[in-house]
Amino acid sequence: MSKLRFYYGTDANFITSSGYSIQIINEKRSNFEAFSIHFTPGKLQELNDLYDQITTIPSDKVFINILAEASHDVKIEHDICCEFFQHSKIDIEMAFSNDELVWNQFGFNDYEKARKSPGNMFIFLTDFDTMAVRYKDTLLVNGWTEEKFATILEHRDKLKAAMNRQNNRILERRRATENRVEILNKLYEKLALYFKAAQIIFEEDENLLKRFRFPIPSSLLRLNNIEEEVISEGTID
Repeated sequence: MSKLRFYYGTDANFITSSGYSIQIINEKRSNFEAFSIHFTPGKLQELNDLYDQITTIPSDKVFINILAEASHDVKIEHDICCEFFQHSKIDIEMAFSNDELVWNQFGFNDYEKARKSPGNMFIFLTDFDTMAVRYKDTLLVNGWTEEKFATILEHRDKLKAAMNRQNNRILERRRATENRVEILNKLYEKLALYFKAAQIIFEEDENLLKRFRFPIPSSLLRLNNIEEEVISEGTID
């Protein structure tokens, strides 16, 4: 189960906005230290360390691109399996002329599902190999070789290996996301304490207070703008 983000927006947006806020916090550290014994140099160092840690973690885009490569490999192997079956299908139709019952034992009536799904193709080729062995003598007479028989499971295993790599990339991305969100949530919690104090320390400096606010959803931002326009229009004599 994915971790709940305490912050709005993308990870990248939160990291960027946090960087600006942390810079101001470091510049105004004496104001915070004078305000409360909570804001010690050690607490500030913890905040800086968290930010340094998060900026060294690869972004989700890195894992997306790695996963895309793995998914491409699965597609290639799946396409090869489909092409292999189509070629084999002709041999089977010629070896068992007009015998649809045998054709269906080789999966003719199930192929469409396998064509659409790598997972189904893996099962399909396992069954296909079973039937090839069962009718091996007939197929040998009609031109199949031992190498041809072996190729069935070779294609299946290459497809499975590609699917395993894809699954590993998916898990890597999920773990990286969970780790990133966990650290960003900790960063959020520490920043929230500074932001709360800043509302009192710098209450007379509205421009500075803007640096001590978390990003808000664009929908809420639009709503705030509309409310400000309504209030502004209502004050006109």
